[in-house]
Amino acid sequence: MPIFSDRHGYEQPEPPITVREGDPGALRQFVWSLALNAGADAVELAELVLDTVSYTHYDPERALIAMAQDALLQCPWYQIYDAAERIYGYFGLRKSVGEQVHSFMPALRESRADRFQRDLNAFMRQAGIGWQMIQGKVEVRGPEAVEAAVHGAADTLLQSGRNTAANELRETLRDLSRRPTPDLTGAVQHAGAALECVARDVTGDPKKTLGDILKAHPGMFPRPLDEGAAKFWGFVSNYGRHVREGHVATIEDTLFVVGIAASLSGFIATRK
Repeated sequence: MPIFSDRHGYEQPEPPITVREGDPGALRQFVWSLALNAGADAVELAELVLDTVSYTHYDPERALIAMAQDALLQCPWYQIYDAAERIYGYFGLRKSVGEQVHSFMPALRESRADRFQRDLNAFMRQAGIGWQMIQGKVEVRGPEAVEAAVHGAADTLLQSGRNTAANELRETLRDLSRRPTPDLTGAVQHAGAALECVARDVTGDPKKTLGDILKAHPGMFPRPLDEGAAKFWGFVSNYGRHVREGHVATIEDTLFVVGIAASLSGFIATRK
């Protein structure tokens, strides 16, 4: 049964994202506790951690669990998320005694993975960490409006048969989720490609650039949003298509551009 705060919808305001690339702080310790709370066996968990993260102080005379905990505290920051993904997969493969007896009830082992993922995401939100786990994969976490726009527009594009544009849009999140360094240029490129792809399809101009399409079809977006679309393309050209040395977008700028691409793509896909 849900506890009091869950039943009545009380929760603390979500802190702003302050950690993206770099040490995740207390998550180094909590990922171990979260795994145990979800039902991991401590020895199996220790073996998995040591098989996943970098650790140069292995000592066969020392307790395995202690070494694994030290490894989580000392490894490169991005390997914490590697370990989290491995732990999720571990829950999907491992069967408890009850699961072996009731093998026809896969939800038993899925619930462990789901619990680990839920608790991990809750901790990262409260710690201001800009990552989240979705179906066992750690992906970038941005403003909720951007994520909703991307997933919503991608679904709309798929439903209208525009699979290429939908894939370009989803590639933006994959590029942003690369570790240890997100591919910001790639994300901007895919954002521009998604909108350009939809625009080419709805206008029947398969070879024109988005900039040329906007000039040839001034009614594609209502005024003055058409000016915003043109400026969006200018940003994509400067930061994604014709990049100059030292001229790279920030992750905040990139998330903003990705959100715009999703909104504009979904808009023209439903109008045409």
